[in-house]
Amino acid sequence: IPQRPVLSVHPPDQAWWLSRLENGAPVLDLPIDRPRAPQRDSTAGFAVRMLDASLARAATRVAALGGASLQDCLLATFATLLSRLAGQDEVMVGIPVPGRTGATQGMVGHCQRLLPLRLDLDHDAVFPALLRQARDALRDGQQHRHCGLQALHEALGHAPDPSRPPLLAAVLALESTDPAADAFKNLAAAIVRHPPSRTAFDLELTVVASTDGLRLECTYASALFDQATV
Repeated sequence: IPQRPVLSVHPPDQAWWLSRLENGAPVLDLPIDRPRAPQRDSTAGFAVRMLDASLARAATRVAALGGASLQDCLLATFATLLSRLAGQDEVMVGIPVPGRTGATQGMVGHCQRLLPLRLDLDHDAVFPALLRQARDALRDGQQHRHCGLQALHEALGHAPDPSRPPLLAAVLALESTDPAADAFKNLAAAIVRHPPSRTAFDLELTVVASTDGLRLECTYASALFDQATV
């Protein structure tokens, strides 16, 4: 039976991430509706909110004025929100990036890595400064993407806490669902989103960009949060 290929770890990239986390990874302590159980419950809830096209265009303009992308702007905003809610200066946000390499080119599946981006947020700073920090953190992380989250967690040697996700509690993803105009010739196409039933994190925010605006899809640990809170 052939072995399934695994995502490779690049030692220099792993060393870079370890240097970023040598003083420990910040634990995200958001206000929750129910106490954490000793053993984490991965049952997921799902909440959606739509941001209209004018607001999406405004966010893109703000990002461009700062020499950044929409993803950078979303990261700066999300990290700032988490920081304020948790009352913490440091937060860590996971950003999914493509993880396919030469060793996994023949693999059928969804190959991704999560970049654990650590941000130190000054609440007195103006937003362009936070935007630059998010932009630089994302660029640096993408340049050192060849290190899996599990391998990094094992290398850090942290004692596992069964009540929490390992290393990362919050994830932010940006997707696009507008099919190419000629993708199916004369056939109309639409993408149907199916809410997940399980989650590996406390919060997973997926921002889906389309011509209609930005659709915010939040998958959350329903053992911790009520939908109204999310």
